Amino acid sequence: YCGGFGSDRSVGILADGAGNDIYGPSDRYIRQTLEKEGDGAAPVNSGEDASARIWRKMADTSYGVALKPRAAGILVDFGGADQYFANPFGKGESIGGVVPPVDPRDWSHGIAVDLSGDDQYHLPGKRNNHYGLYYGHGICYDTDITAPPSIDGLLSSVSTNRGRQTADMQLAARPPGPAGMIADLAEGDLWRRFRIKGALLQDRAATIGLCTQTLRKSTDELLNRELFEVLIQALIEGNGIRTAMDRNINDLITAASPRVRWLATYLAGWHKIKSASEGLLALCEGDIEMLRPAALWALGRLAMPAVAEVLIKYSQPGMQKPTRRAAYDSMAELVTTAVNPDLRYQEALLATLAAGLADNDPVIKMVAVGGLEGDLNDLPIAAKLEALLEDDNVYVRRASARAVAFGGNPRGIPVLIDSLRFPSIDTFEHYDHEIAKDLAYLCGVDFPGEERYRYDTWQRWWAANRHRLDLNRNLEIMDQIEDAFGRPDLEPGEKVFERLVVEFPDNVVVRQRYIRFCREWITFRLLNQAPVTAASLEQAIRLQLKLIDLEPENEIYKTQLNYLEKRLAAILGPASATIRSTTAPSRLYE
Repeated sequence: YCGGFGSDRSVGILADGAGNDIYGPSDRYIRQTLEKEGDGAAPVNSGEDASARIWRKMADTSYGVALKPRAAGILVDFGGADQYFANPFGKGESIGGVVPPVDPRDWSHGIAVDLSGDDQYHLPGKRNNHYGLYYGHGICYDTDITAPPSIDGLLSSVSTNRGRQTADMQLAARPPGPAGMIADLAEGDLWRRFRIKGALLQDRAATIGLCTQTLRKSTDELLNRELFEVLIQALIEGNGIRTAMDRNINDLITAASPRVRWLATYLAGWHKIKSASEGLLALCEGDIEMLRPAALWALGRLAMPAVAEVLIKYSQPGMQKPTRRAAYDSMAELVTTAVNPDLRYQEALLATLAAGLADNDPVIKMVAVGGLEGDLNDLPIAAKLEALLEDDNVYVRRASARAVAFGGNPRGIPVLIDSLRFPSIDTFEHYDHEIAKDLAYLCGVDFPGEERYRYDTWQRWWAANRHRLDLNRNLEIMDQIEDAFGRPDLEPGEKVFERLVVEFPDNVVVRQRYIRFCREWITFRLLNQAPVTAASLEQAIRLQLKLIDLEPENEIYKTQLNYLEKRLAAILGPASATIRSTTAPSRLYE
């Protein structure tokens, strides 16, 4: 993730003023690496294994790219003959790409703009002096501007209204029906292509089959990109399109273009399209190594026990590392998510994952731990996980320590504390997945600010309190807290926390998690709907008052309360005056 990358409601910007720049590895680096691998004659864009090894070294989801909800990634290069290199089989599209969300309200935006120069794009579907769209929310815009660029100049060059009128006239002059539009979709200006895709989406069910037929045979990557955008948007918008996609997905997975096959593979996994299993299994047996890990990854997301046999096959020693890792990842996914798994393969899956605990690849060890952490009642598996507490790799030690400790064995706790000394994303505040949060759950204690991430803080506490630790009680409290977070309705979760606050008044973890519960409901649920209603604002105000009650010294909470009250007053009108009472927040909450 680099070069103007935005993620999860954030913005990333890279602006380059001049020079002949290289985004990604240079030609020289590629040649040298190929020569070291003994494949110096292999072309970069071939489907051969040498190129696959190079692709894995290139950028993935980078350069004017956005990931996760409501983010923006922006890359602007003002001048020079530039080169852009990116992995065409990465998990996210580079150079003006955006990862499709599960919820259509959560689109991000990726923008890559190159304003002048004879540029080269070493990525299918992009070229000099061309507009490249991606799912309607990402754009790679390459043009040549002779005059110094300005905001006004850029806006006038797009000429929004004139472009729309021209596109309408061009559409009117075309043969009727979707076939005529598809034939010319990759050409023409930006607005014309927008209007064609909008017209195609008006009748999704009729269009889906025709788009699939074209994609199955087409090797025109520009056209393929546009058609795939239509399919993705149709699938997200729904309205009966899922049935048509179920019928056509295997045609996409077996298409002539490896790029289309790759996109269809991740589409099948993201949306759990079970009818894709036939095509995904064929990809595993195919001759393009870069597609096999993606196909194995997707198979695991389908939660179909019948695919266990092929996952076990490709997990064996002798397979390439990315293939084995993907197979283990999907086996772990399968044993933890499959409903009513086929018992013929359940035992074989667990045995293969158990064998992975002794693998030479630390990534496979970690994935195997994740797949087996729910089977700690099996004494041999529990013993193997406990043995990994002394593994040479710190990440393996962490993974096994988490599994062992959350399984009720306190031996994992000092290993987690010790791993705080090794700097990584786990040892800092990282969403809600850091080691400090795990230790707080396990130990029933927490520390303020940066203290909760310090090794010496936890080590002192452990030395003084380990003999008094009631791990089973703390795990029961954790289960209740996680149940509260997982409920779809607000009131049941509140009741869980209110009961815990009364039962464990001195438990800092309960109070801290209650604070997070209130903040997440306010920010990501009550204020994250369209439109925000008076009822949701009233609930948000009630939770905000609870936050003030839990942390009365936090002045930011009072400012946020004032903001929420003003929003509610704007909806209800001046007669509402104010929602807040002069009584204490806790009394008002009751």
